[in-house]
Amino acid sequence: MAIDENTRLDLRNRLAEILGPHLASAAMEAMPPIDYPSLARTTDLDALGRELRGDMAELRGELRGDMAGLRAEMRGDMAELRGEMRGDMAELRGEMVRLHGQSQVSQASMMRTIILTQLASVIAVAGFAAGLG
Repeated sequence: MAIDENTRLDLRNRLAEILGPHLASAAMEAMPPIDYPSLARTTDLDALGRELRGDMAELRGELRGDMAGLRAEMRGDMAELRGEMRGDMAELRGEMVRLHGQSQVSQASMMRTIILTQLASVIAVAGFAAGLG
């Protein structure tokens, strides 16, 4: 039953007869008008709960999909990086082999120069010793 303003006024007047005007005013202020149709019922709360659970399940599904997409993207990026690193490592190995080859050629050239210099020194000393003797 909806309580209208006439019913509220009748209630206040009856309270004033029983409790006096001061207490009747205090009681009426403690009970503000209520809009009963706007109050939530258990069925309203149940429906809201079902709706929220549905929304949460939908969001959970979207989040799982997004996470799976991110994982796939990261796997792709990691595979690409591994490929780039393999290429870079192969290039470095090639450069190291080339430098090692150059180093061996340089060492062989220096060894020949040292041997020839030593040989020339020995021949010069022998010739000098033969010329003195």
